Amino acid sequence: DVNMGELTARQTSWRELFQNESPFVIPVYQRPYAWDEENVEDFCIDLSEARDEALSEGGLTSKPFFGSIVTKMVKGEKDEMHDILSIIDGQQRLTSFYMTMHLVVEEYKKLSREEISEENDLLIEETTQRAEAIESQHLWYNFITLESQKKIRTLKLTHQDNLFFNELLEAPDEFKKINPKTLERESHRRLRAAYFSIKSDLVQSDVMINGDRKAYSDLTIMERYKSLKFLDALLTSQVCFVHIRADDEDQEHALFRSLNDRGHILGAIDLLRNQTLSLLAGSQFELSASNVWDEIMETDRAGATYMKKFLKAYSVMHTHVAPSDRQMIRHFSEEWIVGQSRAEVVSFIVDLELHAANYSKIFDGRTPFQNQHGGWELDRLERLVDYCR
Repeated sequence: DVNMGELTARQTSWRELFQNESPFVIPVYQRPYAWDEENVEDFCIDLSEARDEALSEGGLTSKPFFGSIVTKMVKGEKDEMHDILSIIDGQQRLTSFYMTMHLVVEEYKKLSREEISEENDLLIEETTQRAEAIESQHLWYNFITLESQKKIRTLKLTHQDNLFFNELLEAPDEFKKINPKTLERESHRRLRAAYFSIKSDLVQSDVMINGDRKAYSDLTIMERYKSLKFLDALLTSQVCFVHIRADDEDQEHALFRSLNDRGHILGAIDLLRNQTLSLLAGSQFELSASNVWDEIMETDRAGATYMKKFLKAYSVMHTHVAPSDRQMIRHFSEEWIVGQSRAEVVSFIVDLELHAANYSKIFDGRTPFQNQHGGWELDRLERLVDYCR
């Protein structure tokens, strides 16, 4: 362990990460699941190559490193029997690893069912025991008191994603059938795509056996079991992270301002979202404000540059000041956040969403105004907007 003032850092495995029996929770100010096809593909390639090396060589020459997980211990709510680890950075990796471990369990169970028809009692016992061990040690916690017993997942996503995430894990076949375009949220479409990509490109991917690459479907039951066992060992004990614990709230927000899950500097809009939702945490406004922020983020057309231009336009309209990039957060904090009541902060977020929606229309060359007559008047307005922008 390395202690850095308010921070403690140590190298750890997935198994050790989940031994503390405090569930990982993605806080409200974090963005929902955001990994795209390329992120998931890189994740699967890194792990499948390590698995193949272990299969061919009987082990790994070095442990694969998957970056840092940054958390802060937080007291649980009154109705909870446990503290939680609030995730500051690493939520995309943790979510993807969790889905992978769940899929490994499902594959063990599938092998066990196939082995019953083969009457292989030893493999039935081994696959069943391993599936149960992963579920109890890595995917679920049982909290027992004198009054009750509560079973919870070791990872809880943001409120926007958590219900969908649980439904996806419990009934994936239902989501495989549907058209992803019918899913309401982009993060839900990304979770669904990641789940089925990890299943096909990692858990059930082609495997290197004795120097030959074989399709997973062509493997014998014993070969599939061996492949799965090596992947299981790789995930639980050989892949390593650096787990950084922040014990101070100021340190938590300083880390959030410096990091996101892809190692990029966060944009001004992300920092404003973090600041306002942290201020509203635990209040009656928290959920509704988070939903409004989701609407604001949906208007994003071109990342941080687009959002910086929007924030400058918003500031000029309200204060006649166009802050520099460096002064943006300080300016918005002083004008609309610091010293304001929670209700006033919510009003600011709602007003910001209204202007963000109008700004996106102008950006697309459309008029933000509704005209009851429509027709040529509306067309003329849109031509003017397109010319002016």
